Amino acid sequence: MAGLRIGVLKEKLVSLCALTGVGSTGTKQELMTRLLAETYSGQSSCNDVKGSSACKPPHSKRLVKVVSIDMGIRNLSISQFLWRIPASNQFYFPPQVTRDLSGKVNQGIIEKHQSLLDQALISTPSVLELIGRPFLKEESPHLIYWDRLDLDTMYKGEIAINGWEPYGPAHISYIAQNLLHDQVLMNTHDADDIVLLLERQRFRSGGASQVLEWTLRVNMLEIALFSGATTVRSNSLHNGGNSKRNGKGVTGIHVYSIAPKRVVGYWREQFPMLEVQDSGNSYRDNKQWKINVAARVLSKSQDQGNDNGKGVIRSTFLIPHVENSVTEQVRVIKEAGWGSFKEERIRNEETLKIIKEKKEDKKIKKTSKKIKVDDLADSFLQGLAWMGFQRGIWNMSAIIGNDLET
Repeated sequence: MAGLRIGVLKEKLVSLCALTGVGSTGTKQELMTRLLAETYSGQSSCNDVKGSSACKPPHSKRLVKVVSIDMGIRNLSISQFLWRIPASNQFYFPPQVTRDLSGKVNQGIIEKHQSLLDQALISTPSVLELIGRPFLKEESPHLIYWDRLDLDTMYKGEIAINGWEPYGPAHISYIAQNLLHDQVLMNTHDADDIVLLLERQRFRSGGASQVLEWTLRVNMLEIALFSGATTVRSNSLHNGGNSKRNGKGVTGIHVYSIAPKRVVGYWREQFPMLEVQDSGNSYRDNKQWKINVAARVLSKSQDQGNDNGKGVIRSTFLIPHVENSVTEQVRVIKEAGWGSFKEERIRNEETLKIIKEKKEDKKIKKTSKKIKVDDLADSFLQGLAWMGFQRGIWNMSAIIGNDLET
């Protein structure tokens, strides 16, 4: 019976790791220590910047702008969210680099908190239910921008003007500088902090004798973006752009490299019944699964309202002009009948295309250019997953206490 209980706890620990963005391989003891170290890491990250007020929440709610980027040059996807965090949350920005904290945490304290974590996993409601629940309305992030950018086309003219080598250091750094300025630092929406999430790229050859040229180019852009954002943070150059809050600029910019497998693990826990279809092409099947998840997230965030007798989509994630356009498109689709879409795959792709095609003028602007829906899904899911990780870690901190250093 004890062995069965240990097996159940191990399975729940794996799920808990996935929901908090922590590595989920290893023994039960290793998983517990890793989870506790992650919680400690968040609590100790206040030392990351001396004198920074970014580590703990103010007495009022905290507004964070989250910019999530799915890396690419010709098909970079970007999602921007505004996330208002209730002051009651134990709010900590994690450090930019995961550190080995095992030597800094007293072993007796670890054992004490492991016992608390054991109890939390088997209690009702369990810690998994608390951490895995959907965002409450008051803490839900709002999607304020969602698009796919072709950086190759956007900045092509600069090569001829400046005589740069295509995709050389000068060209890539120019792209990174403009991307950071236009998409990250500008239009802060009075946020207290900015978070930049970059999809982690491959940095090993995997045993191959060659590395693809485009892989190297995207890696260069990743490094340039990370370096640029870190420089802004370290030198305190960012003063809030064209937006200020109480006479002060944005508190800080925080940049993180996000492993795609951590994002996938999070959403597999959120949608365990949504299976990956097996067509014989695993790459395509996984891309399609992400599209299905993104569409499912959007549909779950919607409820039917009534506006003068007309069906209205009210979404947790979507800003008003997008809601209006989606409502109109849903009306058209309903009139045509969802049965005209033979497969769920097509319905899901249509849902994301609807969002992609929304413009500020509240009109649906059709485009002949092929939309890479999978890339749009990637940046969207990455941003939401990271926010889910942080909420999970805050809840963990509340459950197991904040005395890991004692």
